[in-house]
Amino acid sequence: MNICADDAFKSADKALNAQYAQTRKAVLAYDTEGDKLLIAAQRAWVSFRDAHCAAASFSFKGGSMEPYIKGICLATVTEARTEQLKKMLSDYLH
Repeated sequence: MNICADDAFKSADKALNAQYAQTRKAVLAYDTEGDKLLIAAQRAWVSFRDAHCAAASFSFKGGSMEPYIKGICLATVTEARTEQLKKMLSDYLH
């Protein structure tokens, strides 16, 4: 289960990075200030993701379920961020 959760996160992270690159390209073409804001937002989001999933898995700390719960959280939150970036890209293209 832990391997599957880790694989789900790796897959979600790969999709996120691809989407971030696409979104950033569109934002940068529009405005350099918007690009700086997107970079700051993404950095803040990474901090949020890591803290959120650490908190979500804390009640399992030291147990065999901790990596699974954390991995699933990381995958789920990352997938949600990818959707946010897709929406942002759509907003810039319209």
